[in-house]
Amino acid sequence: MICIVTGLGFGDEGKGVTTNYLSQSLVKPLVIRYGGGNQVGHTVTTQKLQHVHHHTGSGVLSGVSTFYSKYCTVDPIGTSDELEDLSIYKPKNIYDPGCMLVTPLDVSANHASEKTNKHGSVGVGFGKTVERNERHSRLTVMDIYNAFVFKTKCKQIEAYYNNHFDIDAYYKDCTHFIHQVEVAKLWSIKNNYSNYIFEGHQGVLLDEQYGIFPHVTRSKTTGHNAIQIIMEERLSGNIETYLITRCYHTRHGNGPFFEAPINLKNDQWETNVFNEHQGKFKKAPLDLDLVHQAAHYDLFDNSNPRNLVITCCDQLENSKEITEQLVAKIEAKACYINSSPHSELKLY
Repeated sequence: MICIVTGLGFGDEGKGVTTNYLSQSLVKPLVIRYGGGNQVGHTVTTQKLQHVHHHTGSGVLSGVSTFYSKYCTVDPIGTSDELEDLSIYKPKNIYDPGCMLVTPLDVSANHASEKTNKHGSVGVGFGKTVERNERHSRLTVMDIYNAFVFKTKCKQIEAYYNNHFDIDAYYKDCTHFIHQVEVAKLWSIKNNYSNYIFEGHQGVLLDEQYGIFPHVTRSKTTGHNAIQIIMEERLSGNIETYLITRCYHTRHGNGPFFEAPINLKNDQWETNVFNEHQGKFKKAPLDLDLVHQAAHYDLFDNSNPRNLVITCCDQLENSKEITEQLVAKIEAKACYINSSPHSELKLY
């Protein structure tokens, strides 16, 4: 089976808990990150631990490996730290050689740009890294294997930003990273797994094509890249999409939003809080028409079953009413609900 996990909001919908649920439900699965990268923060909560996955897939706590596609960025320093933090779970990260490396200059440029533009960036250099690569100043995981190539490209990045950083120290960090992970093309490892879970990033309403510019991510957040990978790699299996939304709307960062008072309970486990780059975490009652529109943005093929997942259902008194309205509005094979913080998804 091939599962594509996609958020129907501005991010923070529950893609992590859904990916973890599928990781526990399927035999020999592989989590595939089909976009985004180090800006992701997917929360998985178990009886023993609550972890926000920035540099690992959301199946790690269930013992599932993660493959990062060529559409992803990677922060080698942050990844090394997170792999060490989760060492008891023996996380296994596998990277396409074309994954884009985030450098300290990308992060610095992101911070400087956000102070002026206030687009709502996470502030970890994701967008600047993608933009730099699109402008042919590329640096990838594969480049770590050759010091001459790596350092020459870093000098080009210095010229690109008209700024300097400690290239030798950064290369040392990258070589440490490369010894902790695997690098492979998906076609060479796909037969080691029986099922594939494509873990999405951010939400459809932040998609570079469908979101409200300029408050978007520099990435395709629908299942577009997942479909591309499935076709290119000739992955076999029935395809099902999991469309995720909370039972209320949220948005982190600047951009148009209809913030309104909302009475929440049982939200003491919320991991999205104020930060200096995105500001406060905003909330509002669910706009059913907007969720319906987001679901259509992600409609690629009517022949592939779509499942609706509604999370945080214990945080609103009227979540059952909202669930019924969504089920009536969005055509789906099944509806799953989740009550935080560590309950499993269950069929509605």
